[in-house]
Amino acid sequence: LVEDCNTAHLAIQSEGLERAGSETFNRRFRRSLYFSKDLKSGHVISESDIKRVRPGFGLAPGYHDQVIGMTLQRAIEKGDPVSWDCLCEND
Repeated sequence: LVEDCNTAHLAIQSEGLERAGSETFNRRFRRSLYFSKDLKSGHVISESDIKRVRPGFGLAPGYHDQVIGMTLQRAIEKGDPVSWDCLCEND
């Protein structure tokens, strides 16, 4: 029984936080990361710079800890969704 449970768990295990294509319509009902204030290019993201709100058009909340400490590549406005194209790793 344990072996079968472990096999089933491995079969459904997902590596990433990506949503299935069938969930696209439901994105708007989920939370995602948004910027909570206007920020300039080069700013290092802190806890107070982002929030989790609806609709789900930004990065998933599961990326919250990964986003903290990253640097903005361009200026953003309050209410913009957080996306990978506006962020870069610190050197």
